[in-house]
Amino acid sequence: MPKPSLRVRCEGHRGLGRADDRRRPQLGNADVVEGKAEFVEALQVFFGSVAGFRHTVTNVWSDLDAVIAELKGHYIRLDGTELTLPCCNLFRLRDGAVADYRVYMDITPVYA
Repeated sequence: MPKPSLRVRCEGHRGLGRADDRRRPQLGNADVVEGKAEFVEALQVFFGSVAGFRHTVTNVWSDLDAVIAELKGHYIRLDGTELTLPCCNLFRLRDGAVADYRVYMDITPVYA
């Protein structure tokens, strides 16, 4: 079986084309989001809560249907201050699409 590859682009809802409609994303300690429409809504709320962000991938592991990415999240708060936080994302794949997406991080410093 070929190893899954990780190619993720943070483009809001435009990046959801390869996502499985049955996926169950969970961002931090928030509730699991069911379906594409709720995920788009959750992303829009997040995008409105920061002035900007980007991620630097520092490591990637894959096994069967799972890809784990270690990242550094670079955030710009609404007040213009910037900070970098560690993050780990888990992607479970089904038929080449993201079926489960989990973000493990403490994002509270962004809003402190």
